[in-house]
Parts: sequence; C-alpha cells; structure tokens
Amino acid sequence: GMANGRCVRQADEENQQRTTIVELDVDYQLYQKNDTSRALASATFSDDFAAEKWARKWAADKGAGEDYLIRRSDGGLSAQLFRAAGGQWYIMRQ
Repeated sequence: GMANGRCVRQADEENQQRTTIVELDVDYQLYQKNDTSRALASATFSDDFAAEKWARKWAADKGAGEDYLIRRSDGGLSAQLFRAAGGQWYIMRQ
C-alpha cells in the first residue's frame, strides 16, 4: 500500500509541475515575412496552438497578399503563414 501511495503522489507532483509550465503566458509577434524589424501585431497566449489560430485569423482579416511570420518571444516557435490558392491561410513551422 505505501509504495503505491508514493507513486501516485509523485505523479501528482509531476502533473502539477507540468501544468504550471503550460500556464505561463508567452508573447507572440506577427511580422511581414520580408520585414522582421517591427511586429505588425503581438499577443499573449499559453500555447502555440492558440497563437497559430490567432495568427491565421489575423491574416484572414487583415492580411494582404504577402506571407507572414509568427514568432514566440523566447524563440521556441517560428512559423510561416502563407495563403493557398483557395484563400485558406496555412502555417508551416520552420
């Protein structure tokens, strides 16, 4: 019984640590592909998936013909946004 309880407790602690890491919000910037000197937009998200969704929506609403880049401020994500022939915006991680 005791050993089992210890395992469960350890798993809980690991889960809590993981959760804490996930909850940290990170800044994301959106750039024109050929001009990364200034961000066109920036926002804060807790995960890359939410940030990519935001970037696609931004491009669909405000994007012109060119491609864009989305970057996470800590350098952990760099992805290109491009519009396909059908008008859909896609993200390609670099």
